[in-house]
Amino acid sequence: MKLEENKSHPVVTRSMQPLLFEINEFLSHKECDLLIQLSQRSHLTDSLTTNGKGEGISRDELEKKMATKNLNREKSMLCRKLQRPVYDSDRDEKITLQEFVRFLDREKYVYPTKEDALPIFSIFDLNSDGFVDDKDCADVTNTTYVEFLFRVEKLKSDPRYFIRFSESAVLSRDRPIVRTLQRRIAKLTGLSKTLIEKSEEIQVVRYSVSGHYNAHYDTTHGPGSARLKECCRDGQVTQDCHLCRFMTILLYLNDVSKGGETAFPLADDPQRFYTRNYSYSLNERSRCREANLLIQPKKGKAVVWYNHLLERDGDDHMGDLDLLSLHGGCDVVEGVKWIANVWLNAPFRKEGNS
Repeated sequence: MKLEENKSHPVVTRSMQPLLFEINEFLSHKECDLLIQLSQRSHLTDSLTTNGKGEGISRDELEKKMATKNLNREKSMLCRKLQRPVYDSDRDEKITLQEFVRFLDREKYVYPTKEDALPIFSIFDLNSDGFVDDKDCADVTNTTYVEFLFRVEKLKSDPRYFIRFSESAVLSRDRPIVRTLQRRIAKLTGLSKTLIEKSEEIQVVRYSVSGHYNAHYDTTHGPGSARLKECCRDGQVTQDCHLCRFMTILLYLNDVSKGGETAFPLADDPQRFYTRNYSYSLNERSRCREANLLIQPKKGKAVVWYNHLLERDGDDHMGDLDLLSLHGGCDVVEGVKWIANVWLNAPFRKEGNS
């Protein structure tokens, strides 16, 4: 594809669902360096998700929260969950440390190392035999149960276990480099320049060592009543709107010494989505390796994918969320990782916004 005079850009299809393309040298090295410099001048701040950074809460906040709860009931529910086959994989009615880590991952949304999980596990392993059974769990007092919850929240306050651990800045639309990118993106996508100009501002993100972003969707649109909400403006999510990011263009601004891949756990495998409760935690290197598609960072490379399916009415409006567009950023192991996010917004057929 010819995006600039005297230069062709090969477009490689890496996935059919989500529909995903890879374009090397989409940006020149000079353009990559300029985007990094501009973001640094704009003062990078901690990146947020629609639910914050994902860090834990303080002991005081937790105690206030739990004062209104039926602790006996909550503790009983936790004990029953622990014995489910999905956690007690060998069905011996004894939970090991590794099985407990799996429980924390799926129930508490944190995937700790065994070393970090051990102090939490020991709360339930009352006789220190390396297992937690029904009796161990039932004998835990309410005070000890609250201590368990606090240790989980304390673990979440470690940046390694944030949903997203990075810094970011947005670039104003009036910068010449942004206008150049908008023209190039219009040629690449075939979308109108007006739609691209009205989309969200470009976000530049810096990931240091251990920087990551757990598996997520770039759009918040889902089935049912969510479609009745309007599209948010400039990515500012409220209760009255949702993100309408039809397409994502991810730009790699540097080469990463080690790690920092972009993982698509479910790419081209709908059966995997329906048969497995796939973990959203990708900040463990081994888990990133399980992804169906792994994109290596390379300076100047662009990765383009569709977050939504198209309406089957011959129109250019976006339909339901493509569930296989789930993706995340793997841990940076060595060096630093710089990327830019370009989110293209489009309306739904039943909405009047554009």
